[in-house]
Amino acid sequence: MYLKDKTDIIVSDKTELSSDSQGNLVLRKEGKRQTLPLERVGSLQIIKQNPSIDYEVLQLCKKFGVAITFLTQNYQIVADVHFGYPKNVHLRVRQTQLHLDDIQRLEIAKKFLLGKWQNSYQFLKSIDPRHSHTNITDLSDVNDQPQLLGLEGALAQKYFDTYSQAFRNPELPFRGRSKHPPLDEVNALLSFLYTILNNDIMHMLQSCGLDPYIGFLHHDYYGRPSLSCDFLEEFRSVFVDKLVLIMVNRREFSKDDFEHKEVVGRPTGVYLKKDSLRKLFAKWSAWYKGEELLSKRWNEKCTRRRLIEKQIRHFIGFLIGDETDYLPFNINTI
Repeated sequence: MYLKDKTDIIVSDKTELSSDSQGNLVLRKEGKRQTLPLERVGSLQIIKQNPSIDYEVLQLCKKFGVAITFLTQNYQIVADVHFGYPKNVHLRVRQTQLHLDDIQRLEIAKKFLLGKWQNSYQFLKSIDPRHSHTNITDLSDVNDQPQLLGLEGALAQKYFDTYSQAFRNPELPFRGRSKHPPLDEVNALLSFLYTILNNDIMHMLQSCGLDPYIGFLHHDYYGRPSLSCDFLEEFRSVFVDKLVLIMVNRREFSKDDFEHKEVVGRPTGVYLKKDSLRKLFAKWSAWYKGEELLSKRWNEKCTRRRLIEKQIRHFIGFLIGDETDYLPFNINTI
């Protein structure tokens, strides 16, 4: 049984969240009121600026499984609330066993990196067929995790060098990836959407019974959802990077959508203004949950979000032995 694609809501600017007698979510801001049944809500993304939430809303979010994420205006996650932890302890034990086995972990990590690169390669070829892109289809000569991560870093640098050349909007140039903080407008778009996508993958992993913090490709850092970061690698180029390139080249965003902010101890960052953040979130939701793609692999039409969930469930099948191998996501066959 697959998870339903529900509406994601972004909240900021001192919005009040309450419920009515029918159990609907009520949002009030500046005298305006919006009502939405909570069973149709997938998540609440709450940006800093002191929105208030009634206790009854939290109870209803728990009832309907609505995840709540609190973000700073710099897109950093402050807290994440996901109600109800899956009870499939055997699946999480198996996940942990493979994580602790250095040989198995390396082989699984290679799959995630191959998935990342084959999709990045296809995306780069789609935007510039004449460019001589690097394509890697075999990692059998990689013998340990540091070597694999070193290769991943080198490939990422080459990828962004090529990706930056595809932008055609002189008002919003892109000269390479920067984060913590993003130093230009394109990086601000990328950072926010990477955060939103990674957070949704984390919720899907939890709902499907996996531990998002026990990964294979990424290092184990305190507080890092390594497994959701692993899955993000397979999808970021063809889901996030592609959308950002389309929006910028079509001039759907301008410099007026952004502002510079002082970040303590760091260079001044570039971030979306509040209204522009909501505009971006609406465009992302339509792209991620609204449009359906024909999947040759699954022989059905799927939203981009459904494709990620199918990939997660395929991974679970591999973990428990129902699948003989884990096949990375491939945008050519989806």
